[in-house]
Amino acid sequence: MSAHRARTANPRSLASLDGKLLSAEHPQFEHACRAWNLAAKQQPAAVVAAASVDDVVAVVALARELGLRVAPQGTGHGAAPMGSLEDTILLKTDRLRAIQVDPNARVVRTEAGVTWAEAVEAAGDHGLAVLAGSSPDVGVVG
Repeated sequence: MSAHRARTANPRSLASLDGKLLSAEHPQFEHACRAWNLAAKQQPAAVVAAASVDDVVAVVALARELGLRVAPQGTGHGAAPMGSLEDTILLKTDRLRAIQVDPNARVVRTEAGVTWAEAVEAAGDHGLAVLAGSSPDVGVVG
């Protein structure tokens, strides 16, 4: 993210993402941009590895303040079709792994970083099944 855009942001928005928002100048930026498909070269304005729902809310607020788009990405399987990420914060959600199973209602709720293998296992523990694709490492959200 450009220094100008960072300076125009509300300091509270930036403070809540301290240490999680990586711009192109950060030494870990290139690694943070990587998708599952290594041929997909992602060049966003910034990357945030969300560790909580609060992080997601903060990223959306910050992007709104700065006039940037937000591109959520769980496992990175759909990176190539996303196109240009210029003027975009890449929101990595792979750390959001909570799964809630309500066996009485027969409902499984997942956070954005859960893979189908994890969802299948959690549902199976309660005698339930989920409609998963053929690849266990693809994210439920994708």
